[in-house]
Amino acid sequence: MHHIQVAWPYFSSAVQPLVPTGNPAAPSLTPRLDLLESAREVVCIFEIPGAKPEEINVEVVDQQLAVSGVTSAGLPEGERDLAYRYRERVEGRFHRLIPLPARVDTTMAMANYKEGLLTVRLPKAEPTAQAPRRITVSKLD
Repeated sequence: MHHIQVAWPYFSSAVQPLVPTGNPAAPSLTPRLDLLESAREVVCIFEIPGAKPEEINVEVVDQQLAVSGVTSAGLPEGERDLAYRYRERVEGRFHRLIPLPARVDTTMAMANYKEGLLTVRLPKAEPTAQAPRRITVSKLD
C-alpha cells in the first residue's frame, strides 16, 4: 500500500490531460489551456501535441470558444516492427468549450499551431453604446 501512496502523485499528474469529457461512449481528451486577457484581446494557448492543423476545429459560439480535433501519437514511419513496452503519449479526439471573459470580434480572430501549441487570438469587440430608451409601462386590466 505504501508504494501506491508514494507513486500516486506521479500517476495522477501524468493522466491529468486524459480526463474524459463529453459522451462516455466516445471519450475525448482535454488539452491543457492558458487563457490570457489584455485591454485589446483574449488569447488562448492550448497544448495539443501530435495534432495536424487541418484536423483542429476552432469556433466561437455563444460567447464560448470551442476547440476540437484529433491527435496522433503513433509510431514514426518505418518503425512498425516495434512493440510498446511503456507508453505515456496519448492520442485520440479532444474537445474544449471555454467561456470567454469578454465579447470578441470574430471577424479579426486568428489561430496558429506550432510545436504542439495552438494559439487563438480574439480581439475584443468594440463596446456598443446604446442611447437611453424610455419604456412605456402599460396598465393590465
